[in-house]
Amino acid sequence: MSTKNYITILTGVAIVLGIVIAIKAIKAPSAETVTNFEECAAAGYPIRETYPEQCAADGKVFTRDISDDDGIIDDTDTTPPPSILPYNSGIRGVVMIGPTCPVVQFPPTGECDDKPYETTIDIYNSAGARMAVATSESDGTFEVSLPPGTYTLKPNMPQGRMPSAGEQTVTVLATGYVEVTVQYDSGIR
Repeated sequence: MSTKNYITILTGVAIVLGIVIAIKAIKAPSAETVTNFEECAAAGYPIRETYPEQCAADGKVFTRDISDDDGIIDDTDTTPPPSILPYNSGIRGVVMIGPTCPVVQFPPTGECDDKPYETTIDIYNSAGARMAVATSESDGTFEVSLPPGTYTLKPNMPQGRMPSAGEQTVTVLATGYVEVTVQYDSGIR
């Protein structure tokens, strides 16, 4: 085979490869072009096992339309539900803040003990998708139902100011709730 034939074959392969890459680039929608559940699922984004199913694409959540007509079930809502049902598992806990007095007293009187704290906690799955937002009550307690898996709790806090709290990673089993304590540092010294 001559050099000219090799060059012709290589040129042909390069053209075909270029066309295939161009077609894939055109067909693969980015999260910015995804506007509904079907496009999100077709683009390969993760599908949440909820009812109805949800697809998450770069912070946006799209819900499968299960209505009998061609209506849309609020698939533009980017706020995840506070609880994903019907799981009999999840995370339950209490949020506390302390210290509450500038000086530790001895013997302890109880009035300087850590106090319950009302806040929100974002809960992310191992893929980095926000699955839920837990809101603690005035007594500091919260509960959120989740499917089995590993989750990271990211307490909300003012940027660059106190109070602050660290992230926690927990594993939710098929049944039961994982008990956690989220501890905020008040910044009082």
